[in-house]
Amino acid sequence: MGLDITHIKATLEKPKTTNPYGLGEFTEENFDGFDVPFSHFEKYIQKIDSPKIVTTVVFVTDENNLDYTTEWFKNSKREVFFEKTPDLLEQKLKNYESKNGLSSLHKYINESPQKWHLLQYYENIKKNGFYTIDEGYQRKGMNSAFNYFYQDNKDCFVLKEDFIRAYSCIDYYWDSDTEEDVNNRKKLFKKDFLDKFEFGASFMALSY
Repeated sequence: MGLDITHIKATLEKPKTTNPYGLGEFTEENFDGFDVPFSHFEKYIQKIDSPKIVTTVVFVTDENNLDYTTEWFKNSKREVFFEKTPDLLEQKLKNYESKNGLSSLHKYINESPQKWHLLQYYENIKKNGFYTIDEGYQRKGMNSAFNYFYQDNKDCFVLKEDFIRAYSCIDYYWDSDTEEDVNNRKKLFKKDFLDKFEFGASFMALSY
């Protein structure tokens, strides 16, 4: 089976990141897919920073990609910037920020795309919720008994019994797997999921 399983824990500490998508936050508004109510995490619920993207601009680092990028974003509301030197680009962005009242906002550069970068301006809105951290990760390797977790509208499971059930499903052999590979997979799951489980904080998030 192809899936990703992550052991996530609620925490009181805000993650140290400038990435608005990397805060690992759940709010009362976006709390869905769990097999428990929001109050299950009551020990960690507080007023947290929830990022709200105000606007996104695009800047091109290579002039050869300018026409392609401009065409790609022609029907969007995003501004496309290019300057031949970093200093000129920085000044152009500062002028844009000043003109549009963006200077006081947080900024994050997403450098994932190959032909351009996305510069996101965002503000943090205080909401009722909790922060999270990742404790463990399991990729594939589950047998058909894992079908138990294919439940409508649920992809986050919090009970220790569910962690144990998932552990018992780790015996699927891919063509390249050896017995040692499967045993190592089990050891890692036990270390990062079962041994680190904390009721009221832990949940197992599935991505199929």
